[in-house]
Amino acid sequence: MPDPLTVTREFEITHIYSLYTYRYKSDFFFKSEYHEYRQLLYIRSGSIEISSSNETIILQPGQLFLEAANVSYSLRLAGEETATVFCLGFDCEGESLELLTARPFVLSDKEKQLIALITEEGQRCFSFSLDAEGTASLERNYNCPFGGEQLVSGYLESLLISIMRGRSLSDYSLPEIQSSETNRILFHRIVDYFEDHITDQLTIEMLCQEFSIGRAHLQRIFREYTGYPAIDYFCRMRISNARKYLREHDESLKDTASALGYHSAHYFSRQFRQFTGMTPSEYQKRVRLARSNPLYQRMDLDHSDR
Repeated sequence: MPDPLTVTREFEITHIYSLYTYRYKSDFFFKSEYHEYRQLLYIRSGSIEISSSNETIILQPGQLFLEAANVSYSLRLAGEETATVFCLGFDCEGESLELLTARPFVLSDKEKQLIALITEEGQRCFSFSLDAEGTASLERNYNCPFGGEQLVSGYLESLLISIMRGRSLSDYSLPEIQSSETNRILFHRIVDYFEDHITDQLTIEMLCQEFSIGRAHLQRIFREYTGYPAIDYFCRMRISNARKYLREHDESLKDTASALGYHSAHYFSRQFRQFTGMTPSEYQKRVRLARSNPLYQRMDLDHSDR
């Protein structure tokens, strides 16, 4: 049986923070709108002026704008009495997302239909409210249809993919790629950092901050040198370290997971199986078998590593 291929996911929605359509009136003005998450704005009617510290853009009907996370934006009406805007706040994994951020896109009919599907399914799944101070609250509806939240995230992922596919690379201001020698040095520095923090729970955000590097650039380096995203490669290093630990120690699953920096024995077991095709307990049995039976002395304990 051939080894299965891990499905490449260019975009993966992890959290939804807000989902609503709002009609802004002539006195509408947000002096500073700030989110720790991404916010998508789609202009259904009217015009909106959106400003950050870098630029001011007028968004027209049929246009979509993706706000960057952790950036302050000011919003106001742009010469109209009212404007209707669809807003969706979310977190998403995907190195290409930066290419879609802070720029307006005119949507195709297919993409507008995806917006309609997100809106329709989102209204079935969630209730959204704003209090007098502008604090947002998103709650699940008690009668949310089966699979509704997955459909919302799937439609949104399809929308982002469609926008990327429908525009040529010349439409995007790609960051300048540093020289291959600089990337090589940086790659080995990060791998050394991985080895020094092999029992830690690292994230992309932590790496970007530690090495003063953009998310897309970081992922591009690791795909070039390893074929894997940065955190995926780090997880593989952790599992390699776990195999070594299991060969040298005979402890319970809970104690092993704790020693290796995993907060949950269940999560450790699941991740170990994901990368090796067997559970830690099954691997330990192989180790014991190889030690006790001369017929298995030369057995490749790691042959099923994916």
